[in-house]
Amino acid sequence: MDDEELEVAEPSLQEQVEEAIGLTDGESAEPDVVEPEVATEAAPEATAEAKVEPKPEPKPTDELYAPLPEHNPRKTHERFAKLVEGHKTVSTERDQVVGERDGLRQKVQEHEQGWKTFQDMGFASEESVADLVQFSQYRNALNSGNFDAAAAVLQEQARQLSLLSGRRIDVNPLAGYPDLNERHQSGGLDEATAMELARARHTQGLQQQYSQRQAQQQEHIATQSGAIHSAAREVDAVVSDLMKDPDYAKVEPELLKQLEGIKTGYPPHMWPREVKRAYDTEARFLRHQAQSQPLPTPLRGNGHSGGLPAPKSMGDAVLQSMGLM
Repeated sequence: MDDEELEVAEPSLQEQVEEAIGLTDGESAEPDVVEPEVATEAAPEATAEAKVEPKPEPKPTDELYAPLPEHNPRKTHERFAKLVEGHKTVSTERDQVVGERDGLRQKVQEHEQGWKTFQDMGFASEESVADLVQFSQYRNALNSGNFDAAAAVLQEQARQLSLLSGRRIDVNPLAGYPDLNERHQSGGLDEATAMELARARHTQGLQQQYSQRQAQQQEHIATQSGAIHSAAREVDAVVSDLMKDPDYAKVEPELLKQLEGIKTGYPPHMWPREVKRAYDTEARFLRHQAQSQPLPTPLRGNGHSGGLPAPKSMGDAVLQSMGLM
């Protein structure tokens, strides 16, 4: 470059400062901008904690109903053993419940049947049945001489009647004896004397009623006994007449089986008629059987072949039935 002098540019103020503080080439004096750290890891953890739910407790049957383990006979056997024991327990509990149910059902049926019986007797409600029970208690107490208990039942009934009617219920023991009641009201008899006289009359009346019932019962027994004796004589006459029938020996065993039913099922005056009817029915049945079976000699004529003459005695009938005559 010959003699020309190279012109060197003066360093700028910035370059001078950078040289003074020792910055190297390529470095900048501008401050680095530090990016703020973003909490990117904490947010997922918080979300995960919010989504975690408590696991449900396992049920006792989960293990039993889980798939069978493979290649583990011991656990399979234990599973089956638990199933069998569980089935036994459930069956036992079920049988117990069924037994209790049947017992309750039977009690309900008995109650309904008992209530139907009361309805047939004319009781329209359970309250009326309760009244009947109270009256039975009153009667039992009266018969046993427990007058306080009997009075308590009547007082309770009188109390209920007073509340329902709205008026006081008073009982005058002399109301059934007007003469004694009038003498007591007029002052001719004190209450104790009037009550004693009324009690004596009442007792006498009860004795007369008892005597009348006894007489009626004895009369009924006598009438019934007379009817039975009369019916027995008539039955004996009917049987004596039936014994003349040569088939009597064969019919008699069947007739005897029906006598008890006739005795209990019919009044005495109908016994002779029913005995005759039963005998005729059995005799027709036996004769029909005899005609349907071939016999060497028919017991009676059937219109197709001649029969033996009618037996003159029971012995003849027996011999004929045995084929000896």
